[in-house]
Amino acid sequence: KVTSHSSARTRARLQIMMQYIHKNYPQQISLQDIAKAVMLSTTQSSVSAIARDTGFENIGYFCRRFKKTFGVTPGEYRMKTSL
Repeated sequence: KVTSHSSARTRARLQIMMQYIHKNYPQQISLQDIAKAVMLSTTQSSVSAIARDTGFENIGYFCRRFKKTFGVTPGEYRMKTSL
């Protein structure tokens, strides 16, 4: 049951990403733009759940990669985008 729930969430996020790409394809879009459409600002899921759902087995590595990409930690990003 947990697997099917995770699968449904992953499919939903993929659908949102595909819709974003379809809507914005005439413009130049980046991976960051797509990630912003489905990540921390639009969900109450924990950072560890988001890391797992996006294919990272190690939350520490996810956080380091996130900070390198966005310049802030996932928690800081969530706080900034929820204001």
